[in-house]
Amino acid sequence: MISKPSTIHGLFENDQIALDYENVFASEHSFSGATACEVAIEDSRVTGGLLILDPLFECAHFDIIYQSINKPVLSIRSTAYDKENTGELSRKHAKVNCGNEMGLSGYFAESSHNSCTDLPMLLPRELMLSGVIQRMDDIEENIKYQTSSTRNFLEVAVEKKRTEEYGINLKAQVLKKWRNEIKEIGVRDVLFVDE
Repeated sequence: MISKPSTIHGLFENDQIALDYENVFASEHSFSGATACEVAIEDSRVTGGLLILDPLFECAHFDIIYQSINKPVLSIRSTAYDKENTGELSRKHAKVNCGNEMGLSGYFAESSHNSCTDLPMLLPRELMLSGVIQRMDDIEENIKYQTSSTRNFLEVAVEKKRTEEYGINLKAQVLKKWRNEIKEIGVRDVLFVDE
């Protein structure tokens, strides 16, 4: 869809929208994790990198799990997934693709699978009433964590590509920028990064 300017103009109803095709990132949540990784590996139109949110890799082909993406990768998992068997496979995949300093992998403490999506913004009371999210404050914090970490990752990755400095401590730069922003907005630092 994004390869066709006419589609983008139709979606945004603005002829002034100009996409940067040199920095196209793929993104996913949950079951589509394997698909997004395969697309990032095999499709040259994914020129920027990959953002995977609480990915499920049980359906992935073996080659996809252990094949290097060679692009910036941000892998954010939830505490819930990390405690299940899915966490082990996701960690293996994230480490393979984030081991070249082009990626960042971790999870937000006390986060659920649903908090890795836009559901907390769309259905906050419903999620709290059903017990998916324990406190209303958790919804706001999760949104801040997700938004801030994603924005900082994209900014650092795009700048590194522009200056052709891929592989030079992307992980450290994203974390430093993210933690500075979290301090400024007064949210507790909860991102755990796998070593």
